[in-house]
Amino acid sequence: MRPPLRLWLFLFILLLQGAELLGQVRFRELNRRTGVYVLRSSGQVYSGNVADYHRNGKLKAEGEMIEGLMEGEWKYFHENGQIYGKGNFISGNGEDPAAVSGIPTNGRNGYWRFYDENGALSSDYHYERGRQTGIQKEWYSDGAQKSEFDLDTGREILWYENGQMKRDDDPRNDVLREWYRSGQQKLISHEMDGLIQEWYDRGEVKKKGQVRDGLQEGEWYFFDTDGEIEKKTLYEQGLRTAELVRDRENSAVSHWKRFFPNGRTKESGLYLEGKRQGEWTEYYLNGRKRRTGMYLQDRREGVWVYLNEKSVPVQEISYRGGMKEGPYMTRYENGDLKIEGAYEADLKSGRWNYYFQNGEKKSGLFHRDKKTGPWEFHYADGEKLIVVFLDDKPVTTNPN
Repeated sequence: MRPPLRLWLFLFILLLQGAELLGQVRFRELNRRTGVYVLRSSGQVYSGNVADYHRNGKLKAEGEMIEGLMEGEWKYFHENGQIYGKGNFISGNGEDPAAVSGIPTNGRNGYWRFYDENGALSSDYHYERGRQTGIQKEWYSDGAQKSEFDLDTGREILWYENGQMKRDDDPRNDVLREWYRSGQQKLISHEMDGLIQEWYDRGEVKKKGQVRDGLQEGEWYFFDTDGEIEKKTLYEQGLRTAELVRDRENSAVSHWKRFFPNGRTKESGLYLEGKRQGEWTEYYLNGRKRRTGMYLQDRREGVWVYLNEKSVPVQEISYRGGMKEGPYMTRYENGDLKIEGAYEADLKSGRWNYYFQNGEKKSGLFHRDKKTGPWEFHYADGEKLIVVFLDDKPVTTNPN
């Protein structure tokens, strides 16, 4: 005669309760409630051994809980059965899982060591009640050291697989150093005050410049592998203010730019063998042109045009060989004519007309930048005055 179904259910429940009484359960039989682990079946705070398993049935984790908290040594395993990590907890509540492993960091105490799937030591961390302290170390799979970070001093050291040091960042003396795999120096940087210099892997200087209070300052130089300057950049308190970049197709040509604090271009133009050449343009902050004109051998040439922020031309100046030569004109902001005249050898010459927005006008001749001969003054009420000048001084006045 078979035992009744009720008897089987009673025996099964008794078996579960017996396992709980013996103090050994799986994680899935526990809940975390108000910072402690409790049994799902009864809601009682759990004390005893805990085990967890991978899908393939192999052990994933094992350890002990006392009054619902993780205590003592805990071990974690890879799916192939190799040890993954081990360390001690003091009153661990299962919170703050690590980003990579998922193992709680709350309550970790002392040294925690982690291993790869072949059993090789991969990292060694130190904790004080869940807080990382001291020196943290990592290794490559062949046992060569990979990194070392001192949480107390902030110093970080990295190595390549071949044992060559890769990086040494020590904030105590404000120096960061980096190397190539070959051992060639790659970078030396005073992160707050001093020189920053970088090298190519064959030893040629790649860039150099200064920092002040942690910000780039002054002239920074960037070089190609032949030691020629590719770019020169100017900084003020970490902001790029100007830049000169060598043309890739024509090494005699360099592209010049000045910048606003927000990084937008303030001025642009070309240098040819160290002298300004071709079109140069200055801009407003909104990106519209403010001034444009040509240079020839570092001297202004031709007509230079100045515009307001609405792109209305408000001034035109003619140049030859860097000196004002030829027609000159200015306009009011609305585009109405204000002044028209001409220059010879940088001096006002010939007839100049001045127009006022109230309708008045004055007109006369300049000779070598001085008023000469009769000048006419036309007033808004229709009156007209003629003043004769000699060497820029009035000599006679003829009302008309």
